[in-house]
Amino acid sequence: MVVEVPGGPAGVSATVDGVPQPVRAEPVLSDRLALGLVVDASADGSPMLPVGLAGVANLVLTAPSSARATLVADATPPTVAVPWPSGPADTLRGLSAVRSGGARSTSAALD
Repeated sequence: MVVEVPGGPAGVSATVDGVPQPVRAEPVLSDRLALGLVVDASADGSPMLPVGLAGVANLVLTAPSSARATLVADATPPTVAVPWPSGPADTLRGLSAVRSGGARSTSAALD
């Protein structure tokens, strides 16, 4: 279970059938986070490309500043838009270079 607790983990509690359960709260995104990002940059996905890029940008901006990433544009052929290991600033800059075209090649992009 993932629970967002704006005030911090001190007030978190859990019960099962009215019986209190042990609780441990940890951040979901650690400072050792590594991201492999693949964006659909195919011609068919072109109408949704801005939404996909915005989603990736939002993830990068909410990740710890120590997170390292690589960004691959899923098209034919797949293109490494941001090489590993890149920091948040380089990853965000790389998003602006992604252009749509070609067919999806998701398995090759993941490779």
